[in-house]
This record gives sequence, C-alpha cells and structure tokens, in this order.
Amino acid sequence: MNQTTATTLTRTFADDATISLLLDNARGDVTIHADADAGTASVELRADREVDFEQVELSCRDGRVVVDVPALLNPEGSRGFSFSLGPLKLSAGDAATVDVIVHVPHGAQVEARTRVGDVSVTGVTGTTRITTGSGDLRAQECAELRASSGSGDISVGTLTAGTVTTGSGDVRVEECTGPGALQLRSGSGDLTVRTRTGETTAATGSGDIDLDLRAGGATLRTGTGDVVVRVPRETPVWLDLNTGLGDVTQRIDPVGPPQQGQDHLSVSVRSGTGDILITH
Repeated sequence: MNQTTATTLTRTFADDATISLLLDNARGDVTIHADADAGTASVELRADREVDFEQVELSCRDGRVVVDVPALLNPEGSRGFSFSLGPLKLSAGDAATVDVIVHVPHGAQVEARTRVGDVSVTGVTGTTRITTGSGDLRAQECAELRASSGSGDISVGTLTAGTVTTGSGDVRVEECTGPGALQLRSGSGDLTVRTRTGETTAATGSGDIDLDLRAGGATLRTGTGDVVVRVPRETPVWLDLNTGLGDVTQRIDPVGPPQQGQDHLSVSVRSGTGDILITH
C-alpha cells in the first residue's frame, strides 16, 4: 500500500465469493453493519490524529475481507514502537485511536477484535466472534456467538447458541433460540437471559442471575447474588436449589412429576450468599 498520512481511510470491495470478515484493531472502537449488498463490503478507518496508514492491511481474497490495524504512531514526533511476532502484537508509546466502521452483507460470518475499545455488530450475521481486552460488546442478531471482554458489559439481541464471557461486567441476552448450548460467565456482574429454549449454564462470582427458561435445563451458580428463574405454567420442573445464606422460594403451580415422554425442565441453582426464587 502506498504511504498515506491522514486521519481517514476508506476502501470498498466486491467479490463473487461469499463475504466474511476478519478484523483486528489495536486500539479503537469497531462497528460492523450487516447491511451491504451481496458480494460487497466497505471499510472506513477514522484516526484521532494524523497517522501513516501504510502499516494497515485492507484486503479481500475469495470473499474474505481482512482488516488489520496495528498500533499507529504519529509519523512526526511520537516516541514508541510497534511490532508483530506471529500472532503476538506489542506496542508502546503514544498510539493513535483508530475507529473502524465496516459494512458487510446480511448473514456474513464475522470475527472482530480490538485490544481497547467497544465492538458493536448490527443487523443479522452468521457465526460471530467478537473480543475486546477492555470495552463493551454488542451483537444484534447472529447464529452461534463467541463474545469475550476482559472488562465491560455485553449485550446480545438474538442468537442460536454460544459462549459469552466478561471478566467484570453485566451480560444481557434477549433471546437464545437454540439448538445448542448457551454459556454465560462474569467474574463480577449480573447475568440476564430474557427468553431461552435449551441448555443454559450461567456463573458469576458476584452478581444476580435472572433467567426466563421456556424449555431445556439450566445450571446456575453465583458466589454472592440473588437468582430468579421463570418457568412456564403446566410444565413439570425438576429442581435442585441450594444457598449458603439466603431464602429459597418456589412460587410455581404444582403439576406433579412428568409422565413418560413428557417435556419437562430441570433447574439447578447454587448461591453462596443470596436468595433463590422460582416463579412463573
């Protein structure tokens, strides 16, 4: 790529193959919109100061759009360094913040990472993997999801299955339709799933868990926090509930054990300190 010293850089791509995205940003927010025409994609970089974009890789081959933004330093007067050793990328000094905005087609597979910044995915994507060292993550609607933040909140609209993890922050899922398992984990933060049909595992060191379970089973763990599970009426529920310090309350209609072949739910809850409520 020719040397380009500027604050913005834009590229567009067209390919006969199905578009997918692989994005790695050293520092800055990432926004991905699944609204482009089939076989096309566009990338825009916005730096908070003038930088040399020569080190940036923007390419497309066989439908795979690659966006690789290393730590970019001011070409005049900055002190610092940036280098790569295989997958390991290190930098020091006054690196610029570069926000990345990408448009891909509906249903595209997405893999995006930033070391410092938020990642937001809007529209409908296929298999999606988003990661940040420090920042919030958001995904509107996707197939299987892998989302991980070292520190930050994670918000998901609809997914089929996946793993969502944050070192410190809240996790909220509006709907997980299955098939496939859903796993949520936070070192410190609340976990919320509004609608779930399938196997669910959720664990937080310190925080509340709130789950609306329509089908399948749930295994829920919190060191310190309350747990609320909502289940449908007229559906048998197998319960295994225990808290070290707190109240256990069941406010569900008794329907007896399941008949042979009848659908039922299973709920296992452990809390070190906190209340447990099972309700409709």
